[in-house]
Amino acid sequence: MASATETPMGPTPGGDATDGNAQQKKAAQPQNRRKTKKQSIRGRRVQTFGKKKHAIAMALCGDGHGMIRVNGKPLDLMEPKPLRLKVYEPFLLVGKDKYQDLDIHIRVKG
Repeated sequence: MASATETPMGPTPGGDATDGNAQQKKAAQPQNRRKTKKQSIRGRRVQTFGKKKHAIAMALCGDGHGMIRVNGKPLDLMEPKPLRLKVYEPFLLVGKDKYQDLDIHIRVKG
C-alpha cells in the first residue's frame, strides 16, 4: 500500500506533498530575465545620458541612415501628436542634412 501524507486538506495518497508544492511554486514564479536587444548601430558610436528628478534618458548615436527611435519605436509613431512635434523641433532646426547619416536610439524611463 502506498504511503499517505497528512495535509490540512486531509491525507493525500502517494509521495511527499512538499515535492508537488515546490514544483507548483516554481511554475508560478515569473521569469525575471530581461531580453536585451542588440542595437543595430555599427561603426562609430557615441552614448550619452541625462537625468531630471526620477527620469532617465539614454541616447546612442552612430553611423546609419537617419533612423530615430524612441524606446524601440520610430519617432513617426510617437503619441500624442503634440509631443511628437516637440521632439521633432531640434531636428527641424538643424536640418535633415546634418543627421541623415546618423542613427539615434533613445531609451526613456521615468
